[in-house]
Amino acid sequence: MDYLIIGPDYINLASSREQDVGKKNLLTSQGAFFKQVWSG
Repeated sequence: MDYLIIGPDYINLASSREQDVGKKNLLTSQGAFFKQVWSG
């Protein structure tokens, strides 16, 4: 099972895949996805 903890600046803070930590999350390319997530 994979997991991600993403900060409000869209940077991966923790991940089951160590190489993803500290990088901008790929879901930022999905339009308004994070806007909906952050709004609840």
